Amino acid sequence: NANCVINVTFDPMSPGTRSAALSIADDGLGSPQTVTLTGTAIQPDLSLSTTAVNFGNQAAGTPSSAVTITVTNSGNGALVVNSISVAGSNASDFTETNNCSGSSGIAPSGTCAIQATFKPACGPTPAARRATLSLADNAPGSPQSIALTGTGTGAFCFLVPSGGSTSATVAPGQTGSYALQAEAANGFSGDVNLACTGAPSAATCALTPTTVNVGGSELAALQVHVATSGGTVANIACQPDGTHRVSKWIDRAGILVLAIIVLSFSQGGLAEILRGEPHFDRNRVRYVSLYVAALSLTFALALILGACGGSGASPGTTPDPVTPAGMYPITVTGTTNTGASQSITLSLTVQ
Repeated sequence: NANCVINVTFDPMSPGTRSAALSIADDGLGSPQTVTLTGTAIQPDLSLSTTAVNFGNQAAGTPSSAVTITVTNSGNGALVVNSISVAGSNASDFTETNNCSGSSGIAPSGTCAIQATFKPACGPTPAARRATLSLADNAPGSPQSIALTGTGTGAFCFLVPSGGSTSATVAPGQTGSYALQAEAANGFSGDVNLACTGAPSAATCALTPTTVNVGGSELAALQVHVATSGGTVANIACQPDGTHRVSKWIDRAGILVLAIIVLSFSQGGLAEILRGEPHFDRNRVRYVSLYVAALSLTFALALILGACGGSGASPGTTPDPVTPAGMYPITVTGTTNTGASQSITLSLTVQ
């Protein structure tokens, strides 16, 4: 009535259905006894939509469109991608994002995607760039590799210095300012002439300086200033056609009547002041205040009326334009004496 235990482990060396027999030779009846062993070996297998990506020509300092590389689990076990990395002589020129690594596993026939981008750096680096994208996983043949190549073009590129920004938000009448840098690329050395376009209506774009020299050991610095307009006092009082904004409910005659009423109300106070005694009188102080207020109101109304052409009969001074609210792309373009050009787009928001 005694017994013993045999522990059997299944450790397949290749995928598929496996079978064997456990044989026990003994002095008992029916020796040897056999136990049939079967099992199915599962194993992920990784396949790539491509093993090489050539980005072609790409302007230095400007990122390319992303190229999608599809990873497929063509095996019958869960595929686990442990890491994806870029290495090689120009690794910093290539970047990737993905939804493959860090997951609990990609099911058989499942896929994930890698987005690869090429942004050739400025400076003396050779035009031809190359790197290798590697995937470390639990599939046979790990790590898998994808060759990345591309060619940097252009004589220079624009850079945004640390702490700088390509966007600015201003109110009408304010100036949006941007700091940029220019750096030579692919061995170029010389002057770059700068121009600015895209400023909204009633705004101007200025560059300081208008020409920079690249190719030295230091980056060339430049400033971009987009000055907007907030209008003048005439904008408060006048319509765009030169008529008065308040002409719908009051005209020059109405303002004149208002002034006469105010002055009449203060007339007694003025006479009181002229014949008053040189001692403190509260009524006299009140009349002085009313009289000064009346004069100020009349003067202000005269200024407002003078800014326009009256109540619509004859337009006068047209109001200065105001930069309209909105978001505007400002394009800074540099051109070398050899005709090579490069641009950067800035964003201006007018509130």
